[in-house]
Amino acid sequence: MSDNQYVEYATEGALAFIHINRPDSLNAFNREVYRGLNESFVRFNEDKNLRAAVLSTAGRSFSGGVDLKDLKLAMDEAGVDNPGTLAPQFSLDHEDLAFSEKPIVVAIQGQCYGNGMTLAMACDLRVAAEDAQFCLPEVKIGIASVHGTLRCVHTAGLGKALELLLLGEPRSAEWAERAGLINEVVPKQDVRARAVELAKVIAGMDPKAIYATRKVAYFAQYHDFEETVALGAQQRQRMYEQDK
Repeated sequence: MSDNQYVEYATEGALAFIHINRPDSLNAFNREVYRGLNESFVRFNEDKNLRAAVLSTAGRSFSGGVDLKDLKLAMDEAGVDNPGTLAPQFSLDHEDLAFSEKPIVVAIQGQCYGNGMTLAMACDLRVAAEDAQFCLPEVKIGIASVHGTLRCVHTAGLGKALELLLLGEPRSAEWAERAGLINEVVPKQDVRARAVELAKVIAGMDPKAIYATRKVAYFAQYHDFEETVALGAQQRQRMYEQDK
């Protein structure tokens, strides 16, 4: 188990379970939540016995995004006016890449806003409850979404991404599924169980094949066809050599 106040970490068999437990604040991300998530991802990546993880949160909402009260407190403590100077305390390590070297399935319910949505979009598979709402409201408070923009454009395409980014309004789980932002919509009471079910399927696969396939898939988002084919061939050759 984790010693973090808000982020619980546990393992069972080949699965890791990462659970944000701050329901009274809609699981808003304060400094302690970010610390707990970063530590949990490191533990998951370094444990060779683990093959997949399930990410979930407590209460009626997945996350309302960054805890603005804690951000303001941190700015006052540091004597700064620019929140960007506090990025190391309010961000995930390697946020420009996938958060994990192994697959993560996320269960989403209620509000999935701001950095909460960015975190969900960084996971490999996304299962949403019927009541889930997706929103990137940064423009409404006068800031620009960076990582949320990147992930939404690559996942849903420019048109749907701009609908989220420029309007800053919530969209339903049904809309998000049609846009390709989530994989499945299920009844709220089933959302975590379905995420666990999918993670178990992944964990039952050859980990070398999962690693290589995932690496090529993410690489393909930013590179052309020939480069991706070359990487795929390289990964396949590496698998053959490991099996000898």
